[in-house]
Amino acid sequence: MPSEGRPIANVVLGRARSCSALALSLGAGLMAFPYSWFLDSGRTGLIRAGLIIGTGFAATLIFAVRQVKENPEHEHEHDEGDRPMTIDISDTGQVRTISINRPAKANALLATDVPALERAVVEASEDCRVLVFTGTGGRNFSAGMDLGTFQGVSETEARGVIAGIGSMMRAVRHAPQISIVALEGACIGAAFELALAADLRVAHAEALVGLPEVKLGIPSVVDAALLHHYVGLSTAKEMLLTGEPRAVGELAHTGLINKTVPRESVVAVAEEWAHELAALPALAIREQRALIDEWLNVSLQSAVDQSIKTFGRMFRSSETSENVMRYAAGRN
Repeated sequence: MPSEGRPIANVVLGRARSCSALALSLGAGLMAFPYSWFLDSGRTGLIRAGLIIGTGFAATLIFAVRQVKENPEHEHEHDEGDRPMTIDISDTGQVRTISINRPAKANALLATDVPALERAVVEASEDCRVLVFTGTGGRNFSAGMDLGTFQGVSETEARGVIAGIGSMMRAVRHAPQISIVALEGACIGAAFELALAADLRVAHAEALVGLPEVKLGIPSVVDAALLHHYVGLSTAKEMLLTGEPRAVGELAHTGLINKTVPRESVVAVAEEWAHELAALPALAIREQRALIDEWLNVSLQSAVDQSIKTFGRMFRSSETSENVMRYAAGRN
């Protein structure tokens, strides 16, 4: 069926233009009437001509509608910008690379793409150790949510969309894998929140990051709440209240970006780093990530108390003792 936001009439007329249906149907209309009709003149001749054209046009529309219903998978083949989002997944060893693939629209996300991103995270195999997020096209990571997402929606619909985004971000934060975002270019809005939810970020100095929601008339929410932890409260307020993007190089002093490299090296560096991190003890990484997330939500004393419990629990597994012994042996 035609996608949301694209009227069926546009699809039908586009299909009619893209085939020979018009010529065929007009020919059928001509053959349906005696040749002598064309020799008449005056009002009667005009009426007959109108009948011929009307018959042909009706046949064209019927043909086009049937084509759309019978071949819905082709409705976007001539409209790259409006085609559905593709979330590309590539598993190499213990690393899963998740790529946002809509370069004609700066990799902007549709509401229906958010659950696909979440599934790409939660359905990673138990052997997966690191997730790498990229954008296709080499120019942008992602422009965030498509501009049409919140046009004409009700309160209930808006809450549903943002709840879905929150669920996806939570899946990234709570995943047992380390997560890395590779920023080859602009990373805006919800995409920037994804970068904040991830553990590590690789980018080039000119890549733009920002939360422009206030310019659209809505606040930045969900994982925008993490921004001040990375850049400090003053810079976070400036970015949130002005909506102006900042180049990664301007934020170098904040530690927001873990590795700043040339544009052409961003993805390669992120993937190489991912394979290095994948070799670390899986149990230790999983518990450490869980602790980091908990530390953001509890008091200092509660964080210390939970850390002690986690540390002791680690030694229930023989894997911990083996890893300690292996590390010690390597140091000697």
